Amino acid sequence: MSMEIGDRKKIKVGFITDDIDRKAMGTAFYMQRLIEEYATNFKDDIDLVLIHREGKCVVPVCSRARRIPIKTFKLPKWTGITSFLRFFFTCKEEFDIIHFPRPKLFPFFWRLRAKKFVVTFHDAPEKGSPRFRTPTNYIFEWFIKFWGKYHIDAAIADGDFPAENMARYFGLRREQAFGIRLAGALDLRPLRPEEIEPAKKKLREKYGIRFPYILQVARLVPHKNVHRVVEAFGMLQEKNSIPHQLVILGGKSHAPAYDAMVERAISALPQKDACYIAPYIESEDMSAVYNLADMFVQAGTSDGFSIPIVDALQSGVAIVTSNRSVFPEIVGDAAVLVDPFSSADIARGMAQLIGDRDLRERLIARGLAKAKEYSWTKAAAVTIGVYRTVLSRNL
Repeated sequence: MSMEIGDRKKIKVGFITDDIDRKAMGTAFYMQRLIEEYATNFKDDIDLVLIHREGKCVVPVCSRARRIPIKTFKLPKWTGITSFLRFFFTCKEEFDIIHFPRPKLFPFFWRLRAKKFVVTFHDAPEKGSPRFRTPTNYIFEWFIKFWGKYHIDAAIADGDFPAENMARYFGLRREQAFGIRLAGALDLRPLRPEEIEPAKKKLREKYGIRFPYILQVARLVPHKNVHRVVEAFGMLQEKNSIPHQLVILGGKSHAPAYDAMVERAISALPQKDACYIAPYIESEDMSAVYNLADMFVQAGTSDGFSIPIVDALQSGVAIVTSNRSVFPEIVGDAAVLVDPFSSADIARGMAQLIGDRDLRERLIARGLAKAKEYSWTKAAAVTIGVYRTVLSRNL
């Protein structure tokens, strides 16, 4: 298993990547960035093996490591659990670490020949914050709470607050819980002065974005709180007569009841055509989309982390975000904080930024400084530190 490199052991990690191909999902992006870091900056520390069902793990980064495809049983139901159960009992290969990058744990995962088991939970449900969850989500949670947690050596969340909440929700021991901050999606940056007008022209013509605009990047799921941001935008239209467009990036999800709630909020706007759910934006244009916004709003009721907020910090745009959950931890003093359960307070924060150019400039400067704290290289290094910590324990 472990290979000696000088005075340090190379850790053999089995990384479960069955869901890495999911589009527009933060957990899939997390897997991809960790693999990229392990295969480049930490290739002397990690012997990486990707484990997934046949036909999965087809994104380009999967070619960076050796793979073990799991034979898939073609059944009307229970294909995933049946395939993994067989693998758990028949896999002969040994590992130092088996890392599940999301808490999708099937029974008997501990039958794998690994010294330690690491699970990235990202976060856990928070009291008072609505979440869209399927019956399958509840089954995985119950399994972890009542059985699986006794076989987990390290549980990782995306920050200090999420780690505390995760430990409380699942009943984990203090020494099991670790908080590791993630980073942004695209290494964005502020535009140079000569880039601004061409970028504006491109956003108008290519994507139909009107200026000035307020930006929100979020899927339409309850805890992202998009409907209250839309309601706050309507209050600003009515009371402040703002000329802005509200641009929402992220698209619909798998919560049709919440999609309908957002659509009702949009229909109730004084100027409905000023709310724009944008099409897919190409990566090369994302710096412009963030940087040219008058502000970025992300007022979720809860979350494990917010990659879009880090993107906003990097891009040089003033931010309005929630005063609860992980959000204050992410932004520090680089944003206006609001009560996410109050559309009126969200509107207050947005109006504060619209009316105070000096405040916007101060927050942008603080945000660019704060953004330097986040990197995927740092996240990978700390994750490897967790591996070494649990491997050193005799629990």
